[in-house]
Amino acid sequence: MEGFGARMEELATELVRIKSVVGTAGEAEITAWIHDWLARMPYFVEHPEELILHRLPGDKQGRSCIIATIRARKPSKDAVLLLGHTDTVGTSDYAAAERWSTDPKCLPGVLSSMKLGTGTIEDIKSGGYIFGRGIFDMKAGVAALMLIAQMASRDVCDLGANLVFAFVPDEEGGSAGMLAAVQRLSAIAKDKGWVFIAGLDTDYMTESFPGDTSRYVYLGTVGKLLPSVYVHGEATHVGEAFCGMDANFLAAAVMSSIDLDPDLCDIVDGESTQPPISLRMKDLKDEYSVQTAEGAFLYFNFSTHSSTPDQVMARMQDKVEEAMEEAVKELAARERRHASLSGRDAAKSYAVPRVITYSELLDEAEAALGDRLALIVEEIKSAPDFSTLDPRDSSLRLVHGIHRHLPDQSPKAVVFFSPPYYPHISIDGNDEKGTKLAQAVACAVNEAKEKLGYEIVIKRFYPYISDLSYCKLPTDSGAIEALVSNMPAWPEAYELPLDAISCLSMPVANIGPFGKDAHKPTERLSRAYSLDAMPLILARTVESLAGCRILD
Repeated sequence: MEGFGARMEELATELVRIKSVVGTAGEAEITAWIHDWLARMPYFVEHPEELILHRLPGDKQGRSCIIATIRARKPSKDAVLLLGHTDTVGTSDYAAAERWSTDPKCLPGVLSSMKLGTGTIEDIKSGGYIFGRGIFDMKAGVAALMLIAQMASRDVCDLGANLVFAFVPDEEGGSAGMLAAVQRLSAIAKDKGWVFIAGLDTDYMTESFPGDTSRYVYLGTVGKLLPSVYVHGEATHVGEAFCGMDANFLAAAVMSSIDLDPDLCDIVDGESTQPPISLRMKDLKDEYSVQTAEGAFLYFNFSTHSSTPDQVMARMQDKVEEAMEEAVKELAARERRHASLSGRDAAKSYAVPRVITYSELLDEAEAALGDRLALIVEEIKSAPDFSTLDPRDSSLRLVHGIHRHLPDQSPKAVVFFSPPYYPHISIDGNDEKGTKLAQAVACAVNEAKEKLGYEIVIKRFYPYISDLSYCKLPTDSGAIEALVSNMPAWPEAYELPLDAISCLSMPVANIGPFGKDAHKPTERLSRAYSLDAMPLILARTVESLAGCRILD
């Protein structure tokens, strides 16, 4: 492993020097560099048709993904996907050290002169870590995949399965690279009659808690939804504060009910998701005035291990209903206390706002407006700025725009999904492909533990959002229908290639390097584990799935 680890470090360092921040020209630059590197391999010199540079359809930045296939020695319908993303987050967080952010040689010295935590200083002094933007997330993982491709392509490798490597941009953005790759991979599978038996990612892995000495391999991945709430209140003059229903007051109740509530976590085999957490909250007033807010908007990052879109929608609707009830009780109580200050009885009674889903809003609008609804929706979507809006904002504009035409303008809340959607994936006992992958990973992990002495734990869910989610969709009845019917942005502003993902439908694992501080200026990769155990586990897993020896 020493030879592999040294080459992996050298290649990863070269990749870090290519600044490939998401949404910049650097993404195309690093894609071209990797493509050229692969193209020089004897296998692709002999089989250039197996090295595809696939342009992202309609991408304004002209980005591409790479799909490189090394065929089985004898015809096989089995295929293994090996996946890595080539983009990084930005570098402005390095502040005065930004010019060295992609220079692993100089950066540690520069960071040493800055005010850093004791842990980071100790890691710099130890010499056991490599620093630089993207070294950890995830150019070391990409380097490992490139070297596995190089070794697997040798004539001595008697591959029993087809290995398909996908290097994609935009993972740190909207996963446009992976979504384009999924469509191309699906077409390849259909054309060749292949079945993808597993997807392997090499994204980063870190401590589960401070001081954690275990290392982790994951047989599945967390999912994510973005449930959103449009709150419609009743505006009033501030001089008559209790004569209306402040949308901010109602939205605050929703926030208090849902934000960081552990009861909304998914728990599977002792592994819990993070609780829902707010990513945005605002009212819809554009100007200063002494009128209270009539509308408000908020959305939550909702992680999943088992809950499907229909289940999340039902839970959100229940929680928002509870919040509306509590808000009205509190509003009435405050009105009573305020009235008592003047020695009078409370005069106002409040109805609990209704809570409906977006699909129910459309049903009500169709019943009330008939054919006018289609014209209203078309008018909203044809606005000059609609196509350039953030998909979350275009979703809100549709909900708000449709609602304002309804005869019923009483206080209410509309629950819907904003983009994006990342399905969770896990392996169950009835999945033959999943069982084979789990066995391959377990054998590889056991070998690494015995040879190298690390404490390595296999978990069911990779805890960070990743492109792995687009390797499989939930098959539960009504799950995807609930997503599509309650996502206003679908399909004009956001759409997933559902048929392509369903075609691939593979179990997944993440076998990544170890490091610390992803997305921070102190991002660093540990040489220990990352350059020995991680590539060993990856190679042995691929070997088991492909039925041949790759790594000596």
